[in-house]
Amino acid sequence: MHGRTLFRLIEIYISLAILAVSMVCCGVESVSYYSPPSFTYGGNVITLTHNTVNTESFLGYDIYYRVYNDDNTAQADRTFIENASNSANSTPESVLGQVTSRGFKKMYLAAIPATAPTPLLSIASPTTAVTFTIQMPQSTQSTNWYFTKSTDASLVPTEIIRCINSIGSNSFNSLYNPGDSDYAASIQAGDGTQVYMVAFAVAYGYDLTNLVSIFSFPASLYSEIKYSIPSALGS
Repeated sequence: MHGRTLFRLIEIYISLAILAVSMVCCGVESVSYYSPPSFTYGGNVITLTHNTVNTESFLGYDIYYRVYNDDNTAQADRTFIENASNSANSTPESVLGQVTSRGFKKMYLAAIPATAPTPLLSIASPTTAVTFTIQMPQSTQSTNWYFTKSTDASLVPTEIIRCINSIGSNSFNSLYNPGDSDYAASIQAGDGTQVYMVAFAVAYGYDLTNLVSIFSFPASLYSEIKYSIPSALGS
């Protein structure tokens, strides 16, 4: 009796091992998470370069941000993102959950956020090298931010906006008011006020087989972005 039981257990272990191998060989396993893009800032330009290893179920990139009137608070949140990403037990989903709970919001295309498509920077062909550049004009003549991509032959800029449903005042160079969901201060920022932005990018895709979203760890800028609200807007 004991011998038959042992033989049956061995049979079960062998069957489970064969099943596990067959699942891997047949491609049942899916991507657990993506690799982050290159994400840099300099000269009033934010640059994101697609990581071409991201292919399976891949859709594009989202950029998350938060604006501050205090440099120290901005630096603390930027450090928080880096520490959360480097934690031994962290996953892309857990890090994203932690930072969005601190008030980080998505950038959106020119529309109200409730109707804007996602992701912000879509990739039609994941194996093609693509670079997105976001221009940050800081003058009273041009108050909107626009992005272009290297594979767009027409080079038509597309406006990006803040995560507030207030049409006409959702430019990144508009006033920042206490209570705005993307602004971490209790005083208004406007009329030439300098503000600080912390931003990071994540890869995004959707696995239709398992019906789950797939992300990358955040690609954070090494320093916060500093810019001044055009003076004319505060009058």
